[in-house]
Amino acid sequence: MANLTSDLQVGAFGIAEPAAHCPVCALSQLDFVLVPGLAFDAAGHRLGRGKGFFDRLLAEVRGVKCGVGFDWQIVAHVPVEPHDIALDCLVTPTRWLTCGPA
Repeated sequence: MANLTSDLQVGAFGIAEPAAHCPVCALSQLDFVLVPGLAFDAAGHRLGRGKGFFDRLLAEVRGVKCGVGFDWQIVAHVPVEPHDIALDCLVTPTRWLTCGPA
């Protein structure tokens, strides 16, 4: 069983992350991934911070990719680039949206 005191350490960006002794799981084995963002649209497009970190990660995930945010973060359209990975669904405090083509 995980121990949040000993299994997490503060990472480079001040965010808790798994300690070095924790087992590694291949991204292709994940069934469900929660993905943060600045904005989302109903087609599953996500606006991030511009470094492409989550797009590179999501390219390897075979499971469900779910954006997580607040209702006000869902907008009519998010700009898309060729390397962007679409999400399968979005969850907010008040709703669950299944994403699809606009």
